[in-house]
Amino acid sequence: MIADLISNPFDPQINALFLVIFNALGIMPAVFAQLLLPASKDQKPVPAAPFVLGSFAGGLFLLGPYLALRQYRPRVDETSLGGLAKATNSKIGGVLTLVSACGLVAYAVQSGALATLPEFLTLFNAQTLVHVSTVDLSLLSLVMWEPMLEDMRRRGAYTDGSGSQKLKLAAFCAIPVLGPAAYVATRPPLLPLDE
Repeated sequence: MIADLISNPFDPQINALFLVIFNALGIMPAVFAQLLLPASKDQKPVPAAPFVLGSFAGGLFLLGPYLALRQYRPRVDETSLGGLAKATNSKIGGVLTLVSACGLVAYAVQSGALATLPEFLTLFNAQTLVHVSTVDLSLLSLVMWEPMLEDMRRRGAYTDGSGSQKLKLAAFCAIPVLGPAAYVATRPPLLPLDE
């Protein structure tokens, strides 16, 4: 199944709902890269890039240790961003991530992915790849809150924790894949350090 998915990520012979989940596992690490890498310079005790980039292949299994060990960075100097951090901080990357997420939603609707739920549940119980991929996407969605909150603080989008700011954060996190992709496409620029 993995070889089929790599050669054709939308193979019509594979359950449509699983295809949506599997392809979403390419979008979520892109979102995490855009949330975490701009604040990754001199990150202690472990560097961010290997874990964040590794999450494209290993999901939360590789990203999780970094999330547990990283330093909290509520402020970042945009002028000190290196090449990879600058690229993941760009508006173009956020828009491309959102376009990918919207394309995946369009595929889910067009293919009737939700109608394949009974077949998907059978696969979920019988195939390790389906099971692990589904659990991984669920966990990546659950741990999105803290990195997104930190990124919002770096950009002045979450300052006082008012009800409207909490609601905005919750709205972006509540819709898996599409919500976080919408955030990185629409987020404001980093605040200057002197503000």
